[in-house]
Order: sequence, then C-alpha cells, then structure tokens
Amino acid sequence: MYENGFIEKRTFSRLDCSMPVQYKRIGAIDSQDNRTLTKNISEGGTRIVVDEYIPVNSRLAVVLSFPFKGKNVKTFSKVVWAKRRSVQARYDLGVEFMGITIADRRDIAQFVRDKLS
Repeated sequence: MYENGFIEKRTFSRLDCSMPVQYKRIGAIDSQDNRTLTKNISEGGTRIVVDEYIPVNSRLAVVLSFPFKGKNVKTFSKVVWAKRRSVQARYDLGVEFMGITIADRRDIAQFVRDKLS
C-alpha cells in the first residue's frame, strides 16, 4: 500500500498517542533512567522523543505506563531508526519491542484496535 508516495512497510497498525515512558540504555556505562512520552504505538513498537542521540541498534530497557488496567509494560527494545527534530537538540526514535510477553503484546494490540475503531 502506498502512503504519501512511499510503500508502507509496517506490519502493525499505529495509534498516535502520548503516554509516559521510562527508558535506560543497556550496556552504556553512563546510562541513567530517563523519562519521555510516546508519539505513537503499535504492538510491535513505539515512537518516542528523547533529548539525546541514541544510535540505531542500541538496546533499551523500556517501561511503558498504559492508561488501561493501571499497568506498566516492561520490555527490552531495539532502536531501529533515529531522526533529529529540526533545529532542536531532540530526536525521534523508532523502538522495536524485542523482549515482551505475549500477554503484554496482546494487551497493546487490543488497546490500539479499540482506540482506532
């Protein structure tokens, strides 16, 4: 399917939403817990905005705070793309969920479906 002149490669539907996220770089000596917000989410990953450049293929420990079931979802993730936001020293990151339970993935998929319908 074409969208804005590009072939859509996404496997999962995305929902534009802003939810709290806590993340930490795995393997970085000086990494600390950071907080940000999602820009969108799917059962396969999320887009977040961060204040530092994080290279593609970096591993992150991520905690998503979901508005449903009063629950947090913890997952190991991988940065699959990074893009600087114009002149600001901020970056959009595409983050793929790598270590997520089947139940958490199912809950996210249901949340996205419910909000999109």
